[in-house]
Amino acid sequence: MDKIKKSILQACLFQGWHWFIVGLIIPILALFQLERGLSLIQIGLNMAMYGGTVIILEIPSGILADFVGQKKVYVLSVFINSLTMLILMLTTETVWIFLAFILMGAGRAFASGSLESIFLNKISASENNKDMDKLISYTQFAIPVGLALGALLGGFLPDLHITKILLLPLSDFYALNFFIAMLFNIVIAGLFILYVSDSQENSALPLSSSTNLDITKKSDSIVALAIRTIKNSPIFFIIMLTTLAWGFAFSGLETFWQPRVFQITRGTGSIFIYGLLTNGYFLAGALGSLISWPLCKLLGNKPFIFLFSQRTILGAMFFVLSGITGLGWFSAVYIVLFLFNGISSPVEMSVLNREIPSESRATLLSVISFILQAGGLTGALIGGFLSEVKGIGFTWKIGAVILIISSILYLWIYKKSKAVTGATDEF
Repeated sequence: MDKIKKSILQACLFQGWHWFIVGLIIPILALFQLERGLSLIQIGLNMAMYGGTVIILEIPSGILADFVGQKKVYVLSVFINSLTMLILMLTTETVWIFLAFILMGAGRAFASGSLESIFLNKISASENNKDMDKLISYTQFAIPVGLALGALLGGFLPDLHITKILLLPLSDFYALNFFIAMLFNIVIAGLFILYVSDSQENSALPLSSSTNLDITKKSDSIVALAIRTIKNSPIFFIIMLTTLAWGFAFSGLETFWQPRVFQITRGTGSIFIYGLLTNGYFLAGALGSLISWPLCKLLGNKPFIFLFSQRTILGAMFFVLSGITGLGWFSAVYIVLFLFNGISSPVEMSVLNREIPSESRATLLSVISFILQAGGLTGALIGGFLSEVKGIGFTWKIGAVILIISSILYLWIYKKSKAVTGATDEF
């Protein structure tokens, strides 16, 4: 197997496994907090603290990964996630849940740029854009598949009531999800250490007093290159803005869909329903990522026009979802919404990564994640208040408006590129 295929296979396996673990807790995360007596405002606050922690650590973690090695930083993130699962598994106190969400944010920050960059940098060395597009498409498929499988298992585990049967010293039946997630985190850390080589292991510098000057110079160089990219690339800047809008809108959706289903079913549905819904929307996202580039090329191979249409459809579906009161229609629209979200993701990531130099990839991907979390933080805080006062549907209507307005930015960059160079955005 050549190096390109090996890197793509490893990327898919580890990305899929990483997000499988995340999927284990998604179906029960809001329900776990509701069961603890937290209000929608408190749930929103916890998500805001998670996002705020990511914001604080995102760019420093990306810079750290770029000059000490993405592998080391990713393994650190896995151990932080394991500690988070341990706390949630054992806690019965609100303050410890609050702390766990802060640690969860730290784990996300250290993982966000490092795991993706380690494989992208290996592929980018081939100087073949098709290899990078292939890697992005395959991993964008592997991620929602991992999430879907994890969510399916995560929705099934609580109904087993196995912690009571085995008399395990866990806080409640939700805790089994956290226990299994912790075990899988330990396994993935071990396999990652054994089988994945760092794309920067030859250039990463040891942290010793004798190399402080070199480290400072390298760090300054990475930051300067990242700043130049942001300043000189209108495409990168536009994607920063659209990412901010996406983070705001989807924060309200992902935080409050479980309470909304709880309202629709009046609390009588099985926990497995939440797992099935989570599984369904992640599989829909995976399917969307598979057909993304073929559909884009079928529709004229104009990525920015394509992204404009997809983002507009997403906004419209937010409006539709906000008014649905039946579980069947809610489930159908919710899953189709994530199908369209999956369709847009690989195209946007390909456009983005072509603007990023390998030397500062983790840093710049962390900038994008920083912007995403900033949008998510704002969405969680405002969404928690609006959902409590005006209802969850109203929050989703606000998200719809923001998505539709942000779609115009894709048209702007398309028209700007044509006006300046006379070129199209065809790939």
